[in-house]
Amino acid sequence: MLDQSSPFAHPALQPEGKNAFAFKRLKRALIECELAPADAVSEGDISERFGLGRAAVRNALARLEVEGFISPIPRNGWQVAPITGAAIGDILEARNVVESQLAKGVLLPEESASFRIIASQLDALAGRSEAEAILAARALDRSFLNLLARRRGEIVVQWLNGALDHSARLLSYFEGKHPSYVSPSRTALVDVLENGDEAAAKYLLLEDVQRFREYIVDHMLRSKTFTSALPQPALANRMSEQPSIDPSAASHILLGASNSENKGNEQ
Repeated sequence: MLDQSSPFAHPALQPEGKNAFAFKRLKRALIECELAPADAVSEGDISERFGLGRAAVRNALARLEVEGFISPIPRNGWQVAPITGAAIGDILEARNVVESQLAKGVLLPEESASFRIIASQLDALAGRSEAEAILAARALDRSFLNLLARRRGEIVVQWLNGALDHSARLLSYFEGKHPSYVSPSRTALVDVLENGDEAAAKYLLLEDVQRFREYIVDHMLRSKTFTSALPQPALANRMSEQPSIDPSAASHILLGASNSENKGNEQ
């Protein structure tokens, strides 16, 4: 038997705090729509359903409120954030704001190698329609964008991931168990970043946001679940008016991720 006091013994792994575990589990449930948009829930129901302590659930819900996934109902629990046309517009505007920041700066030679590896892996998955391949490509693309964001600082990383989390929730809602949105190739983006062509890099980044927008809007218009959840007069008004995006609402999504880090005290 190994001597646990030996200096060569591996340190024991510390169990994840209850608050941290509850936050991650409930955030995943919200992003994957296990907790359905617009549903009313209580701390007790969530605690029982997910096997989590009430205090940890309360802490997690407070942090998730800051991130825009859920909101309190006075004296009546919580409501999962509904997915509406206005919410979709805010998410898209948030992505436009933060991803345009990723185009700045020239890739250094030592940085380029990491981006090239991910870009080549994305290209290898291109054209594959299996759910596993599509989800793997999405994870790779998120890693690629996070690498870009780190060059701009931790606050941009947090803004980016906040917007991408809400984008992932849209995909979960409209696709269900059948993912079909294909991540873009990033090879051309690496090329222009190496050349320091900020305008071209920004164009490519925002072109992908536009492609995501078209995909979501198409699914929104085809979704009976989405349209039936809206009051008919409100739906008619939305169809007859040009949608407008409030940048201040988009900034709430961007800032939510960074604010939540300060609000949650993990055990």
